[in-house]
Amino acid sequence: MIDIIALRSDLAAWLGHLLGNYRAKNGATFPAIYLGEPPSDYVFEVGAGGERLEVIVDAHQQGTVHRVHGGQRLEVSATIRLIPHGRNTSTDASAEYFAGAAVREAAQIIVGRLRRVSDPLDLPANAELGVVDQSVIQVFRGV
Repeated sequence: MIDIIALRSDLAAWLGHLLGNYRAKNGATFPAIYLGEPPSDYVFEVGAGGERLEVIVDAHQQGTVHRVHGGQRLEVSATIRLIPHGRNTSTDASAEYFAGAAVREAAQIIVGRLRRVSDPLDLPANAELGVVDQSVIQVFRGV
């Protein structure tokens, strides 16, 4: 299994300079990295400096069984979502989502620090489904 609490802590340390902040209802602020879905009353704040990230580590891992010679092997994966905020989309060259500088830098850091990860997958927003622009990276570990 993947220690997702340790993964979240590592990501907070590696990506701290790229993160925006959450503001809770009581006024407290903290880095915008969360294990699972953040509470709906948390407000994302970009702050100074343009594009900032919200990082969500899915709390549930996925497992896939692979048949290998003489048996089976279980591969477990955890999902990291990199959500950019603060880009001026009205000046973007196209209406389609593309990873901004903060997402690209975060992806390079993650891929460079972790051994078994997927290439980042850029996902465009879909208002009907409630999906925002984001890039998704899978972290794998064999069991």
